[in-house]
Amino acid sequence: MKKIYTLLCLSFLICYALKIKAQNHENCGTTEKMRELINKDPQILKKQLELEKFTKEFIADNKNKKQNNQHYIIPIVFHVLHEYGSENISDAQIFDAVRILNEDYSKTNPDTSSIIPEFDTLAANCNIEFRLAQRDPWGNCINGIDRIYTHKTNDADDLSKLHPWNRARYLNIWVVKTIGSSGVAGYAYYPSAVTGQSYVIDGVIILHNYIGSMGTSNPAHSRALTHEIGHFLNLEHPWGSTNDPGVACGDDGVNDTPETMGFSSCPSNPNQAKICDTAIIENYQNYMDYSYCSKMFTIGQKDRMQATLNSSISSRNNLWQMSNLIFTGTDTITTVQECSPITDFHSTKRFICQGNNVTFYDDSWNTDITATNWAFNTGTPASSTLTNPNVTFNNLYWQNVSLTAFSGNDSNTITKYNYVWVSPPWTDYIGTFSEGFESPSIPSGWLTITNDYNESKWQITSSASYTGNNSLYLNAYSTPVITPTFIFPPIGKNDIDAMVSPSFDLSSLTSGTLNFKYSCATYANVSADIIESFTISYSLNCGNTWIPMYSKQGVNLITAGYSSSTFFPNQSSQWKSESINIPVSAQSSNVRFKFEYKSGNYSNNIFIDDINISGIVGIDEAYSKNVELSIHPNPFNDKTNLSYTLLKDQNITIIIYDLLGNVVLNMGDEKQQKGV
Repeated sequence: MKKIYTLLCLSFLICYALKIKAQNHENCGTTEKMRELINKDPQILKKQLELEKFTKEFIADNKNKKQNNQHYIIPIVFHVLHEYGSENISDAQIFDAVRILNEDYSKTNPDTSSIIPEFDTLAANCNIEFRLAQRDPWGNCINGIDRIYTHKTNDADDLSKLHPWNRARYLNIWVVKTIGSSGVAGYAYYPSAVTGQSYVIDGVIILHNYIGSMGTSNPAHSRALTHEIGHFLNLEHPWGSTNDPGVACGDDGVNDTPETMGFSSCPSNPNQAKICDTAIIENYQNYMDYSYCSKMFTIGQKDRMQATLNSSISSRNNLWQMSNLIFTGTDTITTVQECSPITDFHSTKRFICQGNNVTFYDDSWNTDITATNWAFNTGTPASSTLTNPNVTFNNLYWQNVSLTAFSGNDSNTITKYNYVWVSPPWTDYIGTFSEGFESPSIPSGWLTITNDYNESKWQITSSASYTGNNSLYLNAYSTPVITPTFIFPPIGKNDIDAMVSPSFDLSSLTSGTLNFKYSCATYANVSADIIESFTISYSLNCGNTWIPMYSKQGVNLITAGYSSSTFFPNQSSQWKSESINIPVSAQSSNVRFKFEYKSGNYSNNIFIDDINISGIVGIDEAYSKNVELSIHPNPFNDKTNLSYTLLKDQNITIIIYDLLGNVVLNMGDEKQQKGV
């Protein structure tokens, strides 16, 4: 029934590629990934041979012995990568996923009753149990869930595997919003592919809506994690790793799983599963298939996974040792313990006009939160015990927010400084404007926004400029930092950093343009890897919402070509001048502009200098049934005449402001007679 096991047909990156409609699923580039890994590290083949030799010997040694009754307990941790969206799944959804794992690996899942007769006697209790870690690597109380606010939850890949805990002690599972490869729901590496420095990417990465059967997931997606952990324990797809399902008959090296093409949907009856051999029904109900009716592992797969758990390759054999269970707090079955809360929160808005409201949300974790206590200083209310309070801010500029979360008699407090910006009703500048960033710090009125709390941010530099001595720059360049014990990933793609301008009254501006100089380089070797973007947008409501007005991305953004190290422009040819017509809708009485950069995996620094707003500044001469107004000359010069004709007797008030919004003339309310 089985073909000879051929090592060179193995792939070391396993992707579980699913869509809600199984017939439309996409698979990962198995062969390409195999070649990439072998080209980078040919020792992988040696490790695979070593693991296969051990596996065969372990199975042979146990074949004639009493059935292996060793109970394998594996500590696991879920790293939930999120941006406070639905991807920040609940504890309950994760607990549900662990329940399903333990049912599937112990053959206690309720749907075993529908395994077809041809395989019901081969369905295996794998004697493998998963327990959420109760102690983190530093000995702190944890509920097995590690929540991480990060942009790396988007288009996730190996660089998204943040906070990896020692894989010799924990099975790491990273839960993300989206995965970079189209159509991929998750993936895991074989043990042989993650030896050496690759240990930090060992584990499972999977979409949030494929965790458990509730919350953002559903029962149809609930076996994806079972499948991925099968790869972690050295199981292949039933058709092997040389092709996608449905392409060609293949084999997985397990004696009791028939040769198969694999299935992308569930056959309506078993006879439809006789494809590679018309006399043999294929095991389409296997967890390692894509059939969407998976219910079982075979005895041969159990033997293979247990062999992996007894191999020292990638430290699988240490996970279930009693000393490690004690270290991780998983040596006894307990209800979820009460740990100290880890306090966190977010809000619906970060930029508002004076007097507007903001709703705040408690995101505290690591235990059941029994009470909350908010402090808003100058907000209304100034404090609250509601879980999600709504607060009005009348005091201007940056506002701090604090939250204390309680769990029983334990509590934890977090303060986020400069969290909400409250804009005044007046503007910082009227009409034309110029900024050369010559001050040693960010000029007054300019606001920096960082998507993550990382080292990348807009700042002033004296190391490069188009004119003068300084310019504005974003330190977007970063590479992995490799130490003997850890790899610190680079900033990577999708990090967003913005600089928001002061507010402007452009209502007297016509034919307005926004002009600036910028310089940007990349350290990508191929154009397809240049994915960063630079956009400019404007807001008419104090930064609450933004309207795009300019965008450049990819190779079109780069002005200075390739730079393998951190880039600083040193010649004028590396700069580019841009002139953007300001939309008529933006030429209003209170507008801000946002300069925003979104990074790629190979971003380098970007610089901005000499921002100017230009145009014709004047006052539209007003005519109505009561008054005729004219300005001479228009636009203004240092001597300007204001004249008006009243068409009837009425009260008149004249107020004149300078460019800073200060009142320089205020002719009070007085009654004047009809005429000039």
